[in-house]
Amino acid sequence: MSNVIVRGKVISGNFSKVSGSSLREMKDSDGNFLGYIQKLENGLGYKVIRKDGKIRVKRLLEDAYRTIARAN
Repeated sequence: MSNVIVRGKVISGNFSKVSGSSLREMKDSDGNFLGYIQKLENGLGYKVIRKDGKIRVKRLLEDAYRTIARAN
């Protein structure tokens, strides 16, 4: 599990319970679901799937966390 503080919110990501999955389920400190972050193949970055349905691709994991926090 990893935690990042963005705009005063603690955003945490847990890997999926499926072994070998590159999908993180993102939640805030209150346990509210925020979306998913998926690691792309060959180190091409991270795909962000927000709960509002928007999909973004970010190069850095920190940028992906900020995208999740910004929408919520």
